[in-house]
Amino acid sequence: MSWITPSIAATLTGTFFLTVVYWYIYTQYREKFMAIWAISWLIYTARLVFELSMQFVPDMRVLLVAQQLTSLISGVLLFWGTTIFVGRSMSRWMVYLAALDGMWITFGIFTGLTRIWLNLPTFVFIGLIFIWSGIVFLRSKEIGGLGQKFTGWAFILWGIHKGNYPFIGQISWLVPWGYWFAALLEFMVAFGALNVYFEKMKRHLVASEERFRLLAENAHDLIYRYRFLPDPGFEYVSPSVVSVLGYTPEEVYADPNSIYKVALPEDHHRLLPSTLANESSDETYIFQWRRKDEKMIWVENRIVFMKDGDGKVTAMEGIARDITERKMAEDALKRYRLLSEHAGDIILFLRQDGQIIDVNDAAVKVYGYNRKELLGMSAYDLRAPETKSSLAENLLQAELMGILFETYHQRKDGSVFPVEISLQSTMFGDERVLFGIVRDISERKKAEETINHLAYHDPLTDLPNRILFYDRLNMALAHARRNRQMVAVMFLDLDRFKYVNDMMGHAMGDHLLKDVASQLAKCVRSDDTVARIGGDEFTILLPEIGREEDAAKVAKKINEVLKKPWVINNHEFQITASIGIVLYPNDGEDAETLTKNADTAMYRAKEQGDNYQFYTPAMNAKSIERLEMEQSLRKALEQNEFEVYYQPLVDIRAGRIIGVEALVRWHHPERGLILPLEFISLAEDTGQIIQIGEWVLLTACEQNKEWQDAGFPPLRVAVNLSACQFRQKDLVETVSKVLMETGVDPHLLELEITESTAMQDVELTISVLKSLREMGVRIAIDDFGTGYSSLSYLRRFPITTLKVDRSFVRDVLADVEDAAIVATIIVLANNLKLKVIVEGVETEEQLAFFEQQECFEMQGFLFSKPESADKIGKLLKRYMAQTRKALRSV
Repeated sequence: MSWITPSIAATLTGTFFLTVVYWYIYTQYREKFMAIWAISWLIYTARLVFELSMQFVPDMRVLLVAQQLTSLISGVLLFWGTTIFVGRSMSRWMVYLAALDGMWITFGIFTGLTRIWLNLPTFVFIGLIFIWSGIVFLRSKEIGGLGQKFTGWAFILWGIHKGNYPFIGQISWLVPWGYWFAALLEFMVAFGALNVYFEKMKRHLVASEERFRLLAENAHDLIYRYRFLPDPGFEYVSPSVVSVLGYTPEEVYADPNSIYKVALPEDHHRLLPSTLANESSDETYIFQWRRKDEKMIWVENRIVFMKDGDGKVTAMEGIARDITERKMAEDALKRYRLLSEHAGDIILFLRQDGQIIDVNDAAVKVYGYNRKELLGMSAYDLRAPETKSSLAENLLQAELMGILFETYHQRKDGSVFPVEISLQSTMFGDERVLFGIVRDISERKKAEETINHLAYHDPLTDLPNRILFYDRLNMALAHARRNRQMVAVMFLDLDRFKYVNDMMGHAMGDHLLKDVASQLAKCVRSDDTVARIGGDEFTILLPEIGREEDAAKVAKKINEVLKKPWVINNHEFQITASIGIVLYPNDGEDAETLTKNADTAMYRAKEQGDNYQFYTPAMNAKSIERLEMEQSLRKALEQNEFEVYYQPLVDIRAGRIIGVEALVRWHHPERGLILPLEFISLAEDTGQIIQIGEWVLLTACEQNKEWQDAGFPPLRVAVNLSACQFRQKDLVETVSKVLMETGVDPHLLELEITESTAMQDVELTISVLKSLREMGVRIAIDDFGTGYSSLSYLRRFPITTLKVDRSFVRDVLADVEDAAIVATIIVLANNLKLKVIVEGVETEEQLAFFEQQECFEMQGFLFSKPESADKIGKLLKRYMAQTRKALRSV
């Protein structure tokens, strides 16, 4: 008894110690099998407690049952933990045997079996478990080494011992040695299992280190460990330091301060141990680092700090990732978001089938849909009904090459508005999509409509103006020519309007003109045109009339309406109109001839006091004189009957003459001095204008050179080109030849053409004018405002000057329309960077008006009438010494 109790106690102490050791290891590594082993040893410790108690109370069967059950449970748990350890599943047979053994123990309690027969199945079962565990250990491929063999054979010996124990217990002197031998085997198994476990952990650690090494050496990210204490420097950097920073690992190891080389100076304080001590142990930082090649990169650092017992940072380990491209993409995305969300234009991202995948805030605001609604729609849903059919073609063009086009979109409330869309293909993430910028051009369209309306309509009466009238007249003539129809043109002038205007004021006159315009429009058909071309003059176009009487009926109707008493501001008065009528094709085949003849007929009606008058050839009493003049004209150039007169062009701001306009005069041997108005059109009809024009050009350039040689300041001389002359193929060569022969600087020559000449063949005009401008010759549009040139063409013409026609200047102070036209021309010229010259300035009041309009280059009788070259030479001498005040008194 004395030896058994100490041996059991010793075994109990060792088993409890193993329980503590195994549980401690479990708490450190959290291995499931280690927890099961610890519980197994704990239960086995309880078994020894029960066995020790039986030494003092041998006949208490409860202790015997408890001993048997704890032995059984401990053995099962030990086997379970062992199978988990070696990576196998527990055998169902062991569970069945454990159940049978439990039933045997229960049977033995109630039947009163002796101790040896009660113990025998349990110890045999446990012995088998230990033997089986040993075999499992020896056959396991997960473990190896001497520890595996030592533990496996220890389990087997322990199992054999357990199976023999009931029989050894019958020999009293062997009992204590059995306990000591069991204790020895327990420790062998326990420490062998621990040794195997730690060997296994060691192999796993080596394998993990190898995996980490491979990962670090092949990773794109930079992996490093930096030591602050005791001596600063890198302990490890992965090979990727070459690609990330441009340094080799050897360079980094050799320089303890290399970390401060790559970090920007403003970030150095963030890398001090004293600063890092206040940071949490695991942080992510974004730095800008400087590579060896001085290139700046953005780096995302995941850093873990190592601290000593005093809280000082001794080292840090980190993974640095180059996020430069991501940062740039993020910055670009931020800029795009900022731009798109604050852009006034609508921004849409569409799939190639038109499905909307992203929009900005402007889209929500303009269309009236919320963002979620828009993302569920397609571009087709935004189109106005009448434009939906063209969507597929637009999307295809955008995908191929990009497209800029105008169309109409529809808001949520059903309202339609015009848009300008720029649509092109781009990448959106990994998907090729269409990027669209949609601009609401409602205001622009309104402005264009307004500008277009103002360009072609009279601002006072809102009737078509001269430009639109001529445009419609030319269209009507072309249509009539094709269909062999008749067209009537009326020229109408209000009688006694000047009296109304002077006596009752311009406001009353404007009121009257608006009322007259309204009544005239009611007297004609919807396809007819009533236009105001200036002052109190109106023109009427009657296309597709059947006979002459139809035009007469309209004229009578107009006079019937106009002769009724007019009451304006409580003033009653009567007016009449003189109307000249021409018919196509009888009275002319082009717009200019027809309007000119209609004007002639109107004046004949005014002279005779008739309300209207049809044009007849007899009205041109000079037709015979024309034939005689034509004969004389053919000899005039040969007989030196032409002379060039010059009208000064002055700059009133500088108070000096800056140029002259060359004007041809004909000294007829019988009729005396004849002005160009009387023979130029005849010269054009006969073709003599070509020779006359070349002579005038040569004479004017020679005279200009003579004035320069005489010491006068450089002057530009303006020479008019007729339509026939302008259409000559050798015009550019002729001008170049004259300049070379005379030696005149091309910048001192200005060629003038009329609007109608420029518009006869636009492409030819552009080509010729470009050639002349390349030579340095200045180009002016003469009589601007009297023709019908398109503003878009005007912008394309390489011209330098616009000359305001004297017809506008004459009534600029009395006619609001003329004043408005002149002001518009000046603004137009300034916007197109063109000079403006005003012709026909005759009064100080006109001069003051144009000064207010900031137009300072003029010509007219106020300064000088056209004079011969000798008189102009004398005038130039006076101008060189006179002030602006004297200039006006000339």
